[in-house]
Amino acid sequence: MAFAITSLPTPVSPNSRTRNSNQQLFGKKRFFEVVRQNYKKSANEIVRSCFNTLSNFRGNLLAHDDITLVVIKRKGTLEELENFDNQ
Repeated sequence: MAFAITSLPTPVSPNSRTRNSNQQLFGKKRFFEVVRQNYKKSANEIVRSCFNTLSNFRGNLLAHDDITLVVIKRKGTLEELENFDNQ
């Protein structure tokens, strides 16, 4: 079964609510850096890297909300990935 999404009712972007013990936000910049470092890996490895990075960033603090991540791989260039967070 295949689905095509032509528009989304709400923006899809990394949530910046994850904080560390110094009250620093994880933010989009850190998220996209993890994706940039792992984009050649499988979707499962990218998810694992993102969750591990979030966990390490958060340290001993508990998550205040659930974390959902969907990785959709498509062919593209590194330049497209570099510019993705500017869209």
